[in-house]
Amino acid sequence: MSRPVRVGELLQRALRLKLQLLWFGVIPLLLSAITWRYFVPHSSSAVGLEGAFRTFARERGVLLTLLVFVALSSVLRYWRIWLPGGRYLSSLPSPLVTRVPRRHIAACESACALLVALDQSSAQRRIADSSRELQESLRAARLELSALLGAGKWSKVPAVSDQLEQLARPLAQPSSVKSSLIFLAFLGVAALLALHMRARYFQAYDVMGTSMLPTLTPGEVLAGSVAAYGRSRLPRRGEVVVLQALVDGVPREVVKRVIGLPGDHITFNGVHPIINGWPVPLCEVGAYYSPNDETAQGGDPSALLVMEFLEGEAYLTLQATLAPPVADYVVKPNEIYVLGDNRSNSRDSRSFDRGAPRGFPLEDLKATVARTLFRPTARGDIDLRSALEPLGPSVYLDGADISGIRGRVSGCLALRPKNPIPPRAATSALALQP
Repeated sequence: MSRPVRVGELLQRALRLKLQLLWFGVIPLLLSAITWRYFVPHSSSAVGLEGAFRTFARERGVLLTLLVFVALSSVLRYWRIWLPGGRYLSSLPSPLVTRVPRRHIAACESACALLVALDQSSAQRRIADSSRELQESLRAARLELSALLGAGKWSKVPAVSDQLEQLARPLAQPSSVKSSLIFLAFLGVAALLALHMRARYFQAYDVMGTSMLPTLTPGEVLAGSVAAYGRSRLPRRGEVVVLQALVDGVPREVVKRVIGLPGDHITFNGVHPIINGWPVPLCEVGAYYSPNDETAQGGDPSALLVMEFLEGEAYLTLQATLAPPVADYVVKPNEIYVLGDNRSNSRDSRSFDRGAPRGFPLEDLKATVARTLFRPTARGDIDLRSALEPLGPSVYLDGADISGIRGRVSGCLALRPKNPIPPRAATSALALQP
């Protein structure tokens, strides 16, 4: 006869665990995502209080998500009894879970928790050190409360439970303080960890313009990996990076692709880069038109999708067959040379400051980017399919049939060179550095 009871208790524990995971984990996480989607402004034109909240959400995204998750989880935990399956979310002993009416669950749950606390060895030691009168009063109240719970006299439970709590208050207080301190310490550590992760490992960045088409579209939010760069740590050629730069005299974060490292001699064949005399391998995909590109509203037939292969990256660029000449450049120490993937519409190392070629100091490099956090659609919604999507030679045109382009992209990937790494810079090129 004992086996069915044991199996029933195990099933109740499993159900309770699943419900706790659902209501206190999965659902608060989904609600946090919905809060981010519908209540955080995503428009870069937001001003005033809306703009300030948007800035806070971008700069403290991990912390904001943590706070929303904890708040929602706490609210659901407070109202757990009235949630679907709420009786199994309580801490009632298994024999009482299905017996106690819903309106009495909170009182019986508190009474059972008090009885369990008084049965702890630490509480028993404090009871043993108390006066004989208090010991007898506690014993009588505990027996009466247990009898009421066993007999199902739920309406009488609160009064006796309050009486027992008053008697046990001096004994239970140290445990309560300790529990509160542990909870506060947990929240503090979680908040510090969120801030540390944000400052050291991860930040969100907006794509503000069209210079990285077709890889990145305006309005995308990127997941950037924060790292310190210098002589001993350099980004890889072909990586997408975020730089801090003055744009028309205003400090801004710009997203570009690394083409040259210190010492590299960069020349061009049209818009096609040549590194130390080595043309970056390419594969022509075909004609391309993006409604996001203000320079191609007429659908310029000379704009082509061209896939480039550089070190470990294969990426798509938008290139025009007719392009102005670009001056040669030797990348200085502690600099990188960057280009936008939209070669016909990008202010980058070719011509960024007053028309002169330049490199960007490594100290201005804020992060490398390998994934998209999310991408907006033409209707202003968020394409959830793009969440944490890795960057790659993919094309995104909302509402357009691009199956033909994707087929040609797959054909180019099949022709990917085995080792597309440029040779080292010649000594003569290094000697040109000031």
